[in-house]
Amino acid sequence: MIDTEDIEKTLLSLEDLYNEAEQTNEIRKLSFFSKLAIIEVCNWIEEVQDKMLMQLTQDKINEENKKYIGEIIKNNHGFGYNKNFRKLLLNIIGIIELEKVEKN
Repeated sequence: MIDTEDIEKTLLSLEDLYNEAEQTNEIRKLSFFSKLAIIEVCNWIEEVQDKMLMQLTQDKINEENKKYIGEIIKNNHGFGYNKNFRKLLLNIIGIIELEKVEKN
């Protein structure tokens, strides 16, 4: 299950700040709070993706390979499907399948 409580609280707080700035017509603050909300959501998406990818390895690969995958995930920066997420999936699925071959 994906935990959404923290991101919801953060976005609600930012919405309150945005609404306050809107009442006083503070254009810079409106822009700032909007951008901050986008950054928070992007960070949350990245964390959820990382957790999902690590869950794929649960009980499927040895600890050494889990550390290797953890490093690959840690060094990935971006939201592109082909360039980022698919590349991670290929690495994870490849290691899972490689371990199966090595066991036989």
